[in-house]
Amino acid sequence: MQDTNDQEVAAAEGTKAARLEELVGDVRGVTRVEVDIRDDGSPHIRVWLDGEVSDDEVGAEIQRILAKVHKGEEGAEAAPVRRTGLGRGLNELLAANGDTQPLPHFAAMPESEAAPVGAPHLMLVAVEESAGGIAVRVADSNRAVAFSPVEDTRSLNQAVTAAVARLRQHRPTPRLEGVEVHQIGGESVLSVVLQLESGDKAAGAEIVRGGLPFTLGRAVWKALAFTE
Repeated sequence: MQDTNDQEVAAAEGTKAARLEELVGDVRGVTRVEVDIRDDGSPHIRVWLDGEVSDDEVGAEIQRILAKVHKGEEGAEAAPVRRTGLGRGLNELLAANGDTQPLPHFAAMPESEAAPVGAPHLMLVAVEESAGGIAVRVADSNRAVAFSPVEDTRSLNQAVTAAVARLRQHRPTPRLEGVEVHQIGGESVLSVVLQLESGDKAAGAEIVRGGLPFTLGRAVWKALAFTE
């Protein structure tokens, strides 16, 4: 019986992933889509853009699709994505994850720190609120975008980790073991430790020069770079 249940769950997840790929693939500006479903049933989405429309417009449309699918109302109009600031209640969410001050909606990599041409690098980490809930959206310099839902007020940092791992096509998603901000050489440095499926651990660090979600994303990106 267990095997039958597992097969039914796998089939349902495959159907959900295929439907999301179809819906997101129809969004203007999207050229390619990959969707996988986590153990808890939440989708991870990675898209490639052609530059025809802005990243924000594509992200807003994908959030609307996720809200419809979440409610089982694909044919209904979903509430628009909240685009002002961090969204109602999100500063409290960040505070619950150790951030004690309001953070910018997203932060992009300073041009002076851009990676060499041809080497992808993290460009954006955005925390967005829509009718379907709160999600993290990340993008790299190759115009690939990935999403990860924020399950509860304690999982924002893990959602950032999952989104960056999805963007780098690192599977399965590593577990965020710890985050710490400390002072070194007069700079605030954020360090992370990740638990990999193999049992090994990886670490990354980044100087805090923008919002903490973006800094965390940069640190996770660096940690994963050493495992690939």
